[in-house]
Amino acid sequence: MDKSYKFVKIGLLLGTFIYITSVIVMLGLMAQRLVELTEDVQETTRDTKRLYNEIYKTFDGIKLLCPEELIEKDGEPVEDEPNHNSIKSLPAQTANYEYDYVRATCYTDETGNGLGICYDGTPTYFGCLAGSKEQLGKEVILLDEELNYLGTFKFHDTGDPAYVNSERIDVWQPSITEANDWIEEVGDYVYIIYI
Repeated sequence: MDKSYKFVKIGLLLGTFIYITSVIVMLGLMAQRLVELTEDVQETTRDTKRLYNEIYKTFDGIKLLCPEELIEKDGEPVEDEPNHNSIKSLPAQTANYEYDYVRATCYTDETGNGLGICYDGTPTYFGCLAGSKEQLGKEVILLDEELNYLGTFKFHDTGDPAYVNSERIDVWQPSITEANDWIEEVGDYVYIIYI
C-alpha cells in the first residue's frame, strides 16, 4: 500500500509540475505576443503620424487637410470635424500648387486591355492613373469632394482621348467590384493636386 501511495504522490507531483510548467510557458508566449502587438500598435501610430506629417509638409502650410494642431496635441492625435470648404475658394493657400477638379472613372484589367501593363510599361497596381499623354509620369494627390485624402497616384497609362484627358482621369482598380466600390464611396469627381 505504501508503494502505491508513493506512486500516486509522485504522479500528482509530476502532474502538478507539468501543469505549472505549461502555464508558465503559455504565460510567456502570451507576454511575448502582447509585446509584439504593442510594438505593432506603436509602429502603426508612428506610421500614421509620419503620414500626417508628410501630408502636412506636402501641402506646405495648407491648413485644410491636416492642420498642425490636429496632427498631435499633448502627444495624442486630435479628432476634428471634416472641413467642407472648397479648395477653389482658397486660392491663396494653394497658390504654390497646380490643381484641377476632374471627373474620375475607374478601369481594371478586366475592362481595359487585360494585359496588366500600362502605356509606359509599368505593371498595373493601385495608384496607377490613366490620363492624357501630357500627364504621363506626373505624380498627384487625389482628394474627394469633401477634401478627404485618397492617396498619392501617378500617371502611367493613357486611353482613348475621348474618355481620358485633362478633364477626366481613370483610376486603376484590381477588379470591377473594387471599381464600383470606389465610385460609390468617392463619387464621380475628385480634386487632383500635382506634386
